[in-house]
Amino acid sequence: MRIGVNIPNGLHRRLEPLKQYINVSQICRDAIEERIRCYEKALASRSGQDIARSIERVWEEERKMRAIVEVDWGMLGCADAKSWVTAAQLKDWEYLHHCQDVIQRQGRPRWEVPPPYLEGVRTSNHRDSELYHRIWQQDDQFLDWLYDEHGGLDRAAAEREYIPSWLAYTDAAWDLSCEKREDYLRGRRQEMSEAARNGPTPTVPERLLNELDATD
Repeated sequence: MRIGVNIPNGLHRRLEPLKQYINVSQICRDAIEERIRCYEKALASRSGQDIARSIERVWEEERKMRAIVEVDWGMLGCADAKSWVTAAQLKDWEYLHHCQDVIQRQGRPRWEVPPPYLEGVRTSNHRDSELYHRIWQQDDQFLDWLYDEHGGLDRAAAEREYIPSWLAYTDAAWDLSCEKREDYLRGRRQEMSEAARNGPTPTVPERLLNELDATD
């Protein structure tokens, strides 16, 4: 069944550049599914409230619970990659690229290489620990919702968001570093050439010429 969804012109303009990256229909289906589920829960537990207020109460309760577990793993991957780039030394980059080369020769994707550990830099394991710490601080109602209705935690999906974002940032940082190094070396070579052209013409000692002639 098809239904139409009306959105304001301003929102539509903001949505246009995202259409190639997201499934708008799926987002709408998910939102409708959430509201229907809230309606069905509200019917069972409204306890004297009118149904509209019950739906909003259930929606607000679930919004707070979702905020605990819904993590922007892509954003965290980018933030952790920035910290890694800041702290990494050349040997760390070399180790990372070596591991990526090995795993690619095995026919496996680069994102299967976990971010190399650096002291004081967070990784996906640290982010996991933080999330689980928040979860186990909640009550039984939250845990029931998490596993019965939210489906638990999808760690594979989290990795699929975190690692590519981490790699995209570190790849871009490495490429930029290589470009800057080439620019630096090009500038140094130019400075040396100009210095040689502008410097005094060297005088060749006659003794050196005689010695060179004697070797022929």
